[in-house]
Amino acid sequence: MKTFREFSDSSLVRRQRPNPNVASSMRKNSLERLALAQRLLKIEDPKYALENAYEAVREYLDAALVKQGVKSSSHEATVAYLSELGFPLLDLVIVDNLRQQRHTIKYDGGEATREEAENAIAAAERIIGKLEGKK
Repeated sequence: MKTFREFSDSSLVRRQRPNPNVASSMRKNSLERLALAQRLLKIEDPKYALENAYEAVREYLDAALVKQGVKSSSHEATVAYLSELGFPLLDLVIVDNLRQQRHTIKYDGGEATREEAENAIAAAERIIGKLEGKK
């Protein structure tokens, strides 16, 4: 996995004016998406629950980037930003695995089990909870 700094040196990550209002809106959307993932799991739709759990984390990370004046056009770069925020490698691996699962679901007709969705939601809750403490 590339580091965020490596992505920063590419055209996939660019500087822009920090926008705390957009960042706040994105954080709100992220939390709404996490709640949606939880509801989807209750109605036995693990594939979309997993997708939304991942997207909730990605959107919260994008909010942190926007607040700092950075725009990422790469899911991988956004996930790599976790290391810049002091998250351990294990969390990066977990979120990157969710990214890959979401890609398989979205583009290759993949599925997710209830257990995978439960794990994705638990990881998203934990990581977003830590991010909430850093805002």
